[in-house]
Amino acid sequence: MKECDRIRAVRKNLMKCGIYCRELEDGIEIHGRSLAKQNNQGAKKTKVLIKTYNDHRIAMSFAVLGAYYASNNHHIELVIQNRACVGKTFPGFWKHLETNHGVQLEGMNEDDAFNQSTFTIF
Repeated sequence: MKECDRIRAVRKNLMKCGIYCRELEDGIEIHGRSLAKQNNQGAKKTKVLIKTYNDHRIAMSFAVLGAYYASNNHHIELVIQNRACVGKTFPGFWKHLETNHGVQLEGMNEDDAFNQSTFTIF
């Protein structure tokens, strides 16, 4: 049994990031916009909570988006909820992002922000 309704989870999280999309029965339709139109250069950084629904695929997918945002000085910083769920398939995933791809991560414990074990990607 899969961890969650992945199409719905992706749509909800993308919408939080300002990416307009529509859920289909068997997929998702994303309405593209250039990075320049998405990003408010110089705007105050906004943290967006990404709910993983305890699904490692959601966590890892949005970690890639967070790394992209960070490398392009985007105004959104992603906060990945329940970072431990990636341990099911790739226990060293977060360390791999830091070490091999130069992604800066800030860890939080369950008692910290959003009351979950999280990583902020910046």
